[in-house]
Amino acid sequence: MRYYFDVHNGIGFTRDEEGQNAADISSARRIAIESVRSIVREEASKGALDLRGKVDVRGEEADSMFTIAFIDAFELLLPLEGP
Repeated sequence: MRYYFDVHNGIGFTRDEEGQNAADISSARRIAIESVRSIVREEASKGALDLRGKVDVRGEEADSMFTIAFIDAFELLLPLEGP
């Protein structure tokens, strides 16, 4: 099945017109997470880390099937506060 990965981030909205084939919804979820990580990696290389975006995943005949928030594509390990 073909899935489409629409990106919403600090740059704006980018609609995926081409899509990608994936065997099932789990494979589409992995593609979406890899896409988020690639986008954030590119932004981080320029000194910015904006995790406020999301990727909406659509199927061939459906509106949004699911959403991956940028922040959910990572395990965040933050510094401990205190002395």
